[in-house]
Amino acid sequence: MSRTLALADDRTVWSMPLLLKKLRKYMLVVETSLQSNMAYAANFAADTAFYAVICFVLMSLWRTIYAGGQPIPDYSGVQMMWYCIITEMVYMSRCDVFGELTRAVQSGEIAYALNKPYDYLFYQFAQGIGLMLIKLAFNGAVGATMGLLLIGPIQGFSAVTLLPIGLAILGGMVLNTCLQACLGLLAFWSEDNSAYYWIYSKLVLMLGMMLPVEYFPGRLEAIVRFLPFPYITYGPARLMVAFSWERFLQTAAVQAVYIALSVLLAIAVYRKGVRQVNVNGG
Repeated sequence: MSRTLALADDRTVWSMPLLLKKLRKYMLVVETSLQSNMAYAANFAADTAFYAVICFVLMSLWRTIYAGGQPIPDYSGVQMMWYCIITEMVYMSRCDVFGELTRAVQSGEIAYALNKPYDYLFYQFAQGIGLMLIKLAFNGAVGATMGLLLIGPIQGFSAVTLLPIGLAILGGMVLNTCLQACLGLLAFWSEDNSAYYWIYSKLVLMLGMMLPVEYFPGRLEAIVRFLPFPYITYGPARLMVAFSWERFLQTAAVQAVYIALSVLLAIAVYRKGVRQVNVNGG
C-alpha cells in the first residue's frame, strides 16, 4: 500500500498542473528578490564602480596592445575592448549561490529549510536570478555607456541582435549559477570546499573570460570548446562582437545542454546530502 502511495506521489510530482504551480511559486520568489534588492539599489554602487574601473583598465590595456599590431587575428581592437566589457559584465553580475549553499550546509541552517513548503535548492536559484537581473541592469547600463563613449560602436552591429545576445548572456549567468551550486553542495562532505571554487573560478577566468577561445593553439582550442566554462562569458561576448545566427544557435544549444546536466547533478547531490542529514538526525 505504501509503495502504491509513493508511486502515486511520484506521478503527482511530475503532473503538468503541479509543475506550473511550482513554476509560479518560484517566479514569485524571483519577483520578491527583485523588489527587495531594488529597495537597496544603492548597495550596488560600489560593485558597479569597481566594474567600471576594471573595464577602463582592460580597455586601456588592449588599446595599447593593439597599437603595436593585431595579436588576435579574428578580433579588431574595438571588438576586443567590447569583448572585455561583456565578459566582465556577465561574470560580475553573478550571485553568490556557492557561498549561500556552503554557509547553509555548514551552519546546519539547511536542516530547518527542509520543512519549508518549497525546495530549498530551487529557492536559492530563484533568489539568485532576481539578484543577478538587478546587477546585470546596473552593469549593463554602465558598460554600454563606457563602450559607446570610449570605444564607439562595433562595425556592422545591429540592434536586432540585442535579444539573442541578451538570451545568451542570461544563459551564461544561469550556467555559472548552476555550476556554482554543484560546488557549494559539496559542503555536505567537505569541511572546506573553497578550493574547488577557487579552481573553478580560475578556469572561468582563463578559458574565455580574459582571452577569447580563438587565442588558444589548435588542439587546445578544440578541447576548450567542449568544456562548459567558455559558454559562461566567451559565448555571449563573441556574439556581441561578431554576431551570426548560426553561432547563436550553437551557443544556446551548448548552454542548454550544460545547464540541464548541471541542474540534474545539483539535484542529485542535494538529495543525497539531504538523505545524509536525515539519517544523521539533522
